[in-house]
Amino acid sequence: MKTLDLQAAINGAPIQYGNGEKITFVAYVPKAGFNDRFVYMDKDGYVRSISEHTACIFMTPVVKTHWANVHRSESGSIIVGVSMPDEKAVQLARDFLPGYIKTISFDIEQ
Repeated sequence: MKTLDLQAAINGAPIQYGNGEKITFVAYVPKAGFNDRFVYMDKDGYVRSISEHTACIFMTPVVKTHWANVHRSESGSIIVGVSMPDEKAVQLARDFLPGYIKTISFDIEQ
């Protein structure tokens, strides 16, 4: 899991506890006490505060779909091309290698 990125949370990126429970950023109060600067709301609606340097809040992983072309070489080997996050680019690239079989998609957690 990615550690808390304060600016990303302020900008609206999703955050969570280490156990995967989603939480909502409310405010960052730099003039508050050290342990009360980062204000968030838990799933039960309780507003809580903590240090922005905490080790229990993380960025929620973002899942992105990637695509790759599968080809059969002249020797019969299966070749999977470079994955790309743009399906149209992969579709255009499939004609560069002979033996096109299919385009596959898979999710990558970032």
